Amino acid sequence: MADLSFLKYPLEYPLGITGADALSTAQVAAVPSLDNPGKPARPLLLKQLRDMQLPDGGWGEPTIFNAYDRYIGTLAAIWALSEWNEAADQNRIAQAREVLNDSAEQLSQETRDSLKKASVFLKTHS
Repeated sequence: MADLSFLKYPLEYPLGITGADALSTAQVAAVPSLDNPGKPARPLLLKQLRDMQLPDGGWGEPTIFNAYDRYIGTLAAIWALSEWNEAADQNRIAQAREVLNDSAEQLSQETRDSLKKASVFLKTHS
């Protein structure tokens, strides 16, 4: 079994454990406390995750839109918030689900565009 004793040490925003991105923050925010598995090990990370929610209701890089980043960040945030099932997060989760639906279409278009560019690149560099 993995050694999770580091989770017992109190940290404010443990950037040594998680980066500033939604995916990393969500992954650590979903980890239960060793002493009380019904509670998060890092409750302040849930606050950080909530603070990272974008105005459109999703999570991801705020300065450059990338459908993949937005989709993965939002999906991870929904998962982490759902793990703790707090009533105050239900509206956030509902907004985020709408963003997932929108991002799925954009992700599909970005994928098609990227494949077309890759195809052109391969044809011109063969």
